[in-house]
Amino acid sequence: MLRTGLSLNENMLSRKDFEEMARAGITHCEISICFLEYPNVDYKMIKSLSSEYGVDIWSYHLPYSSPIYVDIASLDKEVLNRSLDLLSDVIEKGTDIGIDKFVIHPSSEPKASDTKKREEELKRSAESLAILAEKAYRCGAVIAVENLPRSCLAHTFDELLRLVSVDERIRVCFDTNHVLYEDPIAFIDKIADKLITVHVSDYDFEDERHWLPGEGKVDWIKLYQKLIDCGYRGVWLYEVRLPCPGDVARKRDLTYRDFTINSESIFSGKIPVVL
Repeated sequence: MLRTGLSLNENMLSRKDFEEMARAGITHCEISICFLEYPNVDYKMIKSLSSEYGVDIWSYHLPYSSPIYVDIASLDKEVLNRSLDLLSDVIEKGTDIGIDKFVIHPSSEPKASDTKKREEELKRSAESLAILAEKAYRCGAVIAVENLPRSCLAHTFDELLRLVSVDERIRVCFDTNHVLYEDPIAFIDKIADKLITVHVSDYDFEDERHWLPGEGKVDWIKLYQKLIDCGYRGVWLYEVRLPCPGDVARKRDLTYRDFTINSESIFSGKIPVVL
């Protein structure tokens, strides 16, 4: 049985939130906030709340945004250098409070469908990942490249493999609702040897949705078992927000306890019941 975790945005970092997560049985979290909020992060406060309530900081999602702000695959040197400086700074500050895993988007979007330009962007992303892998290593951490949807780089296994292969220290974050062109369960087999963390949410196989498992089309019993069979023993980390989105019907917003109820169902081999 895996441990249950939750991705936290800038509105979920208060004492009340950590207290409610602990009461609900959520044992781990990932910090994942709007890139504009990164200068306002109180790292010491987050670390203090994490320690006080026993909700460990499992990972930190590095900033991501549109191509003009944050993009490690940018062919614009100004954007590229600004992005690398920002991400390097976050890695330093995160490792100062003991975080050792940093999830990264290998590109922003949209990305080129033109073969020549996409090839240039893949090369630029790989070069950037090598730089950040070295930075993380020197700080006592690793980076985990996330598979992405739509036109983004790493939207197929072949592209993801190419990017993570640039440095043997780079690992993978598997996002369950980003696999649009392949079978998500078969995808796990291909990345098992580099898998270090997951983002859990459901979708309709047409685009990312970040729904609660059971609200989409993923076979959660098979997916969970595949992760176990492949040796994954990390955190089952939900990337689902509490407010009800406009594209799914729920009778109310989610609570922290809803995540542990959902995970306990999946871990016990039962199809999760949704609201």
